[in-house]
Amino acid sequence: MLFDCLKYFELLGADEYTNEAALKAKYHEKAKFWHPDRNTSPQALEIFQKLTKAYDVLKNPKLKTLYCLLSIIYDEKTFPNIDRLNTYKSAKGIETPYLRVFSMQKIEKGKIITENLIGTYDDALMFLRQNTVKNFLYVLFNPKFYKILKHNVASLRDNSA
Repeated sequence: MLFDCLKYFELLGADEYTNEAALKAKYHEKAKFWHPDRNTSPQALEIFQKLTKAYDVLKNPKLKTLYCLLSIIYDEKTFPNIDRLNTYKSAKGIETPYLRVFSMQKIEKGKIITENLIGTYDDALMFLRQNTVKNFLYVLFNPKFYKILKHNVASLRDNSA
């Protein structure tokens, strides 16, 4: 699975299209097998805890979406604690399911900085407008500016669908 860096879908034997009832059934089946009271394997407790965490995330539509989005830009070692994250709100403060990951660049202290942003298309346009004006004023005739502008516009085109 493409967006499963912590292997939650794989662990439960599910995919992003598995409905709530099927997900619950898969969880109960695996939880019975791996429950430490029934399974004497040294890894039973650890696997049972991971199963429970995976089910808690995937049964909640908002957390599931957040998990899939974060799986695009993080790997298993750098994945943030999902319990401490808030539901994403757009730059205008509105909760929205229409999120994308944009690779955007800007110039900071003369260096090109690349950021992966999770947001709506409008958020990316706002970032582009703010940083284009700032970068343009900072480096009017610097070739880096045009390279960055080309990169950011291409990122918008790639994610406009």
